[in-house]
Amino acid sequence: MILALPPAPAPAYHDSVPARAAVPCRGETITRLEVRRFAPGGRRLHAGADTAVILAYVRLAPGRRCLERDRADSERMLRAQRFLASAAVIPVPDGAGRVAIRVDVVDEVPWVVGARLRGTQVQSLRVGSLDFGGAGRMIVGTVSRGGAYRSGAGLEVQQPGFLGRPAVLQASAERAPLGGGARLAVVQPFLVNAQHDAFFASVSAATTYGVLVRGDSADGAVRTRRGGHELGWLRRIGGAGRVVGLAGLSYVGSETNAGEAIVRITDAGLVPTTDATLAGTAARTSTRHAAAILGVRALGFVPVTGFDALRASQDVARGIEATVMGGPSLTRGGEDLLLGAGLYAGAGSTGSFVTLRARAEGRAVRS
Repeated sequence: MILALPPAPAPAYHDSVPARAAVPCRGETITRLEVRRFAPGGRRLHAGADTAVILAYVRLAPGRRCLERDRADSERMLRAQRFLASAAVIPVPDGAGRVAIRVDVVDEVPWVVGARLRGTQVQSLRVGSLDFGGAGRMIVGTVSRGGAYRSGAGLEVQQPGFLGRPAVLQASAERAPLGGGARLAVVQPFLVNAQHDAFFASVSAATTYGVLVRGDSADGAVRTRRGGHELGWLRRIGGAGRVVGLAGLSYVGSETNAGEAIVRITDAGLVPTTDATLAGTAARTSTRHAAAILGVRALGFVPVTGFDALRASQDVARGIEATVMGGPSLTRGGEDLLLGAGLYAGAGSTGSFVTLRARAEGRAVRS
């Protein structure tokens, strides 16, 4: 579980949004803050359009000092939101030593539509919105043909700006032709170095059919139920400079319950077998681990154009971030250690860029 890897780059400035601030922030007092939302075509939305989700990612507020770092961080966090095509945070002079902050954002085209075909028949359909109700809420549903099995259906919901914080509430449920599952999570990753904390919490349940591969006979499958829950918290160490330290704690738990009956998965449906290899071996397993997290983040962000989009700007992270975690089992009789690591590295210029992402997790048995 890694909380701090930088987000994937997202499109930035739209033609209808000023590409540069009228004046840079120089410590002036902020008198007021205005959010202006524009439709994808550039038409300004009515004044009553939802702005709460926008303000959750703005680090400036009336009465506070206007710091250039906070202005740039606000733009970068807004550009990372999938329901926005562009964003500009603009200080406007408002008297001696004072500025008003104008936040201009252009909405992304919200509709999500996809399909999978086999010949001329639609096998699955995916439809939804990235900005349902104008609140940045993603709601996407899927349906699929099951053939000899039941039809599949799923729903995914994400709400950024959850509880007025730069956090995302995630919920998903799926009824697959075979098995299914559900997941609920709240995550607030490290988006900018000025953040003090990041956290993660989730609970999930799933039913799958694990395939047993055997060379001397036909493969079989066993119905398996899994449940899991995770908690994690990460704290910035030191100031909010370009290089910051990270430290935190995590708790990971899982339960697995596999059946005894072996079946074969065929185009005609599940076929029972008389294979008794697993008879009397079904058992419920449970694991609990606590772990410490340590890391270092040394990243700078470079605005570029023409990478993932033809004209829009985006932020790419240049530098490195490394995180390691490890901790013992809390299960009675458990002798294993939970180990994990994450690495991000990025290098390049406005003309070319290369990134590396690596994540690993495993368990080691203590001798």
